[in-house]
Amino acid sequence: MPGISETKVLGRFYSKQVDAVVLSDWLRGPDVLVSGKTQFSSYLNNKNNRYEEAIGEAHNLRDRYPLTAMGFAYLVRSNVFEGGAYELLRDLLVRLRRPDGPFDGTVLLVADWDGDSASPKLHRVEDPAPALALPRFFEDLLDAAMSYTPVDIHEQVRALKHA
Repeated sequence: MPGISETKVLGRFYSKQVDAVVLSDWLRGPDVLVSGKTQFSSYLNNKNNRYEEAIGEAHNLRDRYPLTAMGFAYLVRSNVFEGGAYELLRDLLVRLRRPDGPFDGTVLLVADWDGDSASPKLHRVEDPAPALALPRFFEDLLDAAMSYTPVDIHEQVRALKHA
C-alpha cells in the first residue's frame, strides 16, 4: 500500500513483517508474497539458521494463505564464491522451491560494491545460476499466481503472459 513503510501479514502462528506484498486484494488477501534475506559473510556458519528461518516463515504464511504465490530472495556479496559457500547456498535455495519446498520461486542475487554503506557503488556480477536468476524467479511467481487463482482474476496479466 502506498505510504506504508512496514507490511505485516497475519500468519498461522504470528504476524510476520514481510519484505514485499507484491500483489494483494482486500477480500482475497495476498496473492504474491516475497521474503528477502541478506547475508554478507559467514555463509557456512549460518546456512542452517537461514534454512530453518526460511522454512518456518514459509510454513507460518503458507498455512494461512495456501493459495498465495510465495517467493524467497537472497542477497549475498561476491565473496560467497570462496570456500565452497556458493554451492551449499545454491543447494539450499533449490531445495526451498516447489515441488518439495514451500516456496514457488527462489532467487539468488549476487552483488558487490565499493565504498561505505552511505554511498555504495554496485558492481555487476555475472549470474552463475540461471535456475536461481531473476527471470526464472518472476516466471515461477507468475505461473504460481495464475495457477492458484480462477481465470477471471488477473485477466490482464494472463493476457500479457499468453500474448
